[in-house]
Amino acid sequence: MRRAIFVLTLAGVLLFSAVATGFSLYYRLAYVLLLALTGGFLWAWLNLRWLTVTAEHRTLRTQVGRPIEERIRVMNRGWLPKSWLEVTEAIDLPAHHSARVISLPAGGFRSWRVRTLCLKRGVYSLGPLRVVGGDPLGLFRLERSFQDQAKVVVYPATVDIPAFSLPVAALEGDALLRRRSL
Repeated sequence: MRRAIFVLTLAGVLLFSAVATGFSLYYRLAYVLLLALTGGFLWAWLNLRWLTVTAEHRTLRTQVGRPIEERIRVMNRGWLPKSWLEVTEAIDLPAHHSARVISLPAGGFRSWRVRTLCLKRGVYSLGPLRVVGGDPLGLFRLERSFQDQAKVVVYPATVDIPAFSLPVAALEGDALLRRRSL
């Protein structure tokens, strides 16, 4: 955004100089800069329209030492191709990396799987998914959020005890008894 303000200020100075001096080159440069600003904003705005972004979580409960898996899918429902889209997920799970930069053809989609090993127990929030788009000159950077938050619960790790076996109930008969087995 700072670049856009700088270019707008430069276009204003050129326009003021053109009016003050009457030199036609200043007019042309100011028009080119204003056209670049307008086109850049329009490009960045259209880059984020007609998108469908979803994240499918296989499970929302796991244990420490086991992975959590999700599939992120970005679909372009429009007739314009999308370029320079950065897809990130706001998540507080340690060691989770789901960010990706993609380009989409008209009517196309991209899908990828994210697998994160859970290292610490707790309750973590998944989402929302954010898509950031911009223009080729880097003047504008617009952002849009998709999908609601979900919670994932990471339980403590469990350890199998090989020599431990549960006793079998030693109750005789077919009838329902109202007492516990020994």
